Amino acid sequence: ILQYDSGFSTNGLITNYVCKSFDLGPDLRQIVAVEVFYNGSTIANSLNHHILLHDFTNLTDYNLYSSTVPCISIDPTSEGGSLLGSGNGLVAAWALGGTPLVLPSEAGIFIGQYQTFKKRYFVMEMHINNPSGLKNINMEKIGLKLYTTTNYRPNDATTITVGDHTTNFPDIPIGSLVSRESTCPGICTQSLLGPVYIYASFLHMHSVGRQMYSLIHRASDSSEVAIIEKRQFWNNGFQVMTPVNEVLYPGDQISTHCVYDTSKQSIPVAFGSSSYNEMCINFLFVYSTTNVNGVYFCGYITSDYTSCGPNPDYIFEYDNPTPDGIDSIPLEYQFGIGGPSMNPTRAPTYSP
Repeated sequence: ILQYDSGFSTNGLITNYVCKSFDLGPDLRQIVAVEVFYNGSTIANSLNHHILLHDFTNLTDYNLYSSTVPCISIDPTSEGGSLLGSGNGLVAAWALGGTPLVLPSEAGIFIGQYQTFKKRYFVMEMHINNPSGLKNINMEKIGLKLYTTTNYRPNDATTITVGDHTTNFPDIPIGSLVSRESTCPGICTQSLLGPVYIYASFLHMHSVGRQMYSLIHRASDSSEVAIIEKRQFWNNGFQVMTPVNEVLYPGDQISTHCVYDTSKQSIPVAFGSSSYNEMCINFLFVYSTTNVNGVYFCGYITSDYTSCGPNPDYIFEYDNPTPDGIDSIPLEYQFGIGGPSMNPTRAPTYSP
């Protein structure tokens, strides 16, 4: 169980990102499931907007978070900010109303230390959404429960984060229904060493989000479009981990779409880490790590730039990454009926 320090409580800030580091030791094993761990307080649990678990092995920033402090800035009066992109990729993600992450029987997340392999230092990030500015709410012992095994599974699992993971999308004007699209181009996924199997998807927006979906455009057949996940009606309080059985091939393009409704807003909505900002991020849970080949992040930086690599600092300029322009999906595709232009390629249940 990974949990925040005894005595940790809210400081009255509306938005607060807090982090704590953990050394999970040298024993080699695989994570096979992750679920959120509550402390029994209804108020405290309701303030927990999301939790991310970052791999910080071999990073000196790991030492900043030996106690529970604001992420990025350790000043206790600071809001902090998300560490997304600062580490070696994500291990787990959870948000309000979310469900556990359960890995398929053919994959697990290796942790520990063995010969040249080391993955034992992690930082857990929690976004506290405290719209009433409550002070001294006990947040201790909230965290994540990791289930592990030493009966090793054949594939090592990891994550690929797509969408606007740097929260750089243009502001959303008031009184409008607006769509934003992030493109992970085929020139980035060409770095994959082979097929990457997607076993779960976790979509993330905030309160003015109305619809979200991610699509794969096949390099082998431009007419084939596979739906990774689609949320026809977004609910900010019900962000679930969705089982997926899909495959990403080298050269495929991923397009992540988010639709926002600001008809009830009085000011434009900016993208950022605050509870009052918006986001458009899709966490893909995949295997194998070998085939991912370090492409842990891929998505929007500006209309001319796309990130591609171990973290969002790996920025490549493309000739305006080509959006797919698919602003809606016919209803029949949402229920797997399919059609000539959207014919999903399913992943096998086992990959040696």
